Amino acid sequence: MVLEPVVLWKGHPKLDISYDYDQSSRSAKVFVKQTQPDKIFKLPVAIDLYQGGGKKRYSVWLENKADTFAFPSSSKPDLINVDGDKILLCEKTDHKTLDNFIFQYENAALYADRREAIDFASLNQTIDPKAFNFLKNTINDRYQGLRIYAIQKLNLLDDSIKISAEPLLAGLAQHDASTLIRSAAIQALGRYKKEEYKDLFLKSLNDSSYSVAGNALLALGSIDSAAALSGARTLASGHPRGALSRAITSTLYTYAGENDFDALAAEFEKAPFGNAKFGLLQYFSNYLKKVNNPENFRKGVDLIVEFRDAIPVEFSEQILPYLNGMILNGIASSKQNAGMTEQADYVKSKIAGNKK
Repeated sequence: MVLEPVVLWKGHPKLDISYDYDQSSRSAKVFVKQTQPDKIFKLPVAIDLYQGGGKKRYSVWLENKADTFAFPSSSKPDLINVDGDKILLCEKTDHKTLDNFIFQYENAALYADRREAIDFASLNQTIDPKAFNFLKNTINDRYQGLRIYAIQKLNLLDDSIKISAEPLLAGLAQHDASTLIRSAAIQALGRYKKEEYKDLFLKSLNDSSYSVAGNALLALGSIDSAAALSGARTLASGHPRGALSRAITSTLYTYAGENDFDALAAEFEKAPFGNAKFGLLQYFSNYLKKVNNPENFRKGVDLIVEFRDAIPVEFSEQILPYLNGMILNGIASSKQNAGMTEQADYVKSKIAGNKK
């Protein structure tokens, strides 16, 4: 499997890069094809050749649909690293092997080099044990951001990966010195939905890190929604911010019942017009899908409609399709599917009545 490209904007080069070693001429070859359908770009490129513990840089130009470069090499290189400075804005399909990428991770200097290796290993983790073991090892990267990135790249939908990664994630969640690493590990553990981690999640609600506490609250909700709802209500009184504030909002609106309508509707209603209210919109609309009381349901829908109708005309073209289509129509569809035709019709009447 090759490293999949990252999609950028229209009008950028798309490079397909492959390699060969010619034993008879003792030369390492690099083949670069520009696969974009429009113009051919002329690009200066640094190519680093690693061999025998050393590195030699070659500066070349890409200027044709297909370019071939040959470099003297007494043996097959350990790595040929095209775009050694990682400055090209391009979509790249790079036909390196896993061993090439492992070497790149261990020997090339840049963050982007190590991230490329993590990406490649993550694409192969379910089919190559060596790729998975390498990916696990990158969780010990010297840079915290890449450690988190590697944790997030674990394919926990695969049972074998999930089982093998669990002890590592549990250890990080409980003992790592970095709050952000503990937070990422707790987030991953939440996907296991195991009762045995409940005490860890409950304890972590009181962590000084908003990120740790927020992810612990969300993870707790996956195994005990009542405990999560109780924890969210307690934490809400402490004026939380950041990740914890978002987790509290998500928990309150996700697990609240009919009796919580007045409080949640009031929170949505009093939220300042703009980003604050817009941020609550999806949570509140999802909550309304669970509201059966006809009066409360209509009141909740009316609050959304009131917000919609207050959108300035200059922004309506961008926002109204989302409000009418995704939010209100989503509520109507949910009610229709639940056989609550009267509530569905009420929402549809509000969509049809929008004149903007």
